[in-house]
Amino acid sequence: MSLSSELAAAIEEQDLSPDKRPNVLVPQGDDPITLTQRMLSACSGSVLTSLLVTPFDVVRIRLQQQVLLAPPVDCCRREVFWKHPNASNPVASCATTEVPCSTKPLGGTVSALFTIGRNEGFATLWRGLSLTLLMAAPANIIYFTGYELLRDSSPIAHMTWLNPLLCGSIARSIAGTCIAPLELLKTRLQSIPSAERKLASLVDDLRIDVAKKGPRVLFRGLALTLWRDVPFSGIYWSSYEYFKHMLASNPSWHFTQSNDTNLFLHSFISGSISGSIAAFATNPFDVGKTRLQISSESKSTGFKEKKLAKFMSDIVKYEGVGALYVGLIPRLLKVAPSCAIMISSYELGKKFFSSSS
Repeated sequence: MSLSSELAAAIEEQDLSPDKRPNVLVPQGDDPITLTQRMLSACSGSVLTSLLVTPFDVVRIRLQQQVLLAPPVDCCRREVFWKHPNASNPVASCATTEVPCSTKPLGGTVSALFTIGRNEGFATLWRGLSLTLLMAAPANIIYFTGYELLRDSSPIAHMTWLNPLLCGSIARSIAGTCIAPLELLKTRLQSIPSAERKLASLVDDLRIDVAKKGPRVLFRGLALTLWRDVPFSGIYWSSYEYFKHMLASNPSWHFTQSNDTNLFLHSFISGSISGSIAAFATNPFDVGKTRLQISSESKSTGFKEKKLAKFMSDIVKYEGVGALYVGLIPRLLKVAPSCAIMISSYELGKKFFSSSS
């Protein structure tokens, strides 16, 4: 028996009228709202989450890129896109021990927040916010709306664990590909010291690269992005549906008599837990994506020729497995509240439109 059938039977046994049903237990596919209303619901939490978590996103990227700027060897190789070696001197970016590196490695998350704020200004912690907001609307519309449309029309909708995993993965693949060029710009903007380059300069550089090499440069790092985001979404939605149903079906987790309050809390808790689990599982690909998108494409780096598996294995080979989890704490601090706010805002938005229709 499907989840929807079980819920319908439970409602009939308890003689609950529709207005008394727990909102979090509304069967999938029964939301009487339009596609436009779903889209508006998906956008409702974008501004708040972007303002809240952007500093942790900046810190995450800075921590993950440090080895490119100051590796633990005598020669400090700045093989990053804003420090191109001169064509006539392919090792011009290498500072020997006689010219020591000026980049001081950042410490942990809290230390990095204050170090960046003190050295570059606290406004630097919100670099890329405009791009984040620009990406949020189309990404969330495609992601959330696409997921639910796929989930409700899927031929395996009765498989309550596998269906959200597959539908979430497909929706994320489409959304991630659509916003890949903006994601590339955002990552590059957040990675560089504030005094080095501006957004307009990065856009000009990217435009020149497109003219020389074609549109494919706009999707640099997309493979690693999908390796991160697709399993993230599969794990997230499977966990979210499980935890939301578990909380809703257990009376001890009904915090108040208000269905709206319970809906918000159940969604918030489920989103936070599920996002944390998915972030931990996919962090190695997040490290790889950041490294690839900010690395130089010069012949001296070899990044351009490396395949995905070789790129990731080299990180483990030269830096150890622990390098794949650099930036995990700021990523969790970003992902957990972001997922919690977005999904609870989305659920409440759907409930609002459903009640007013």
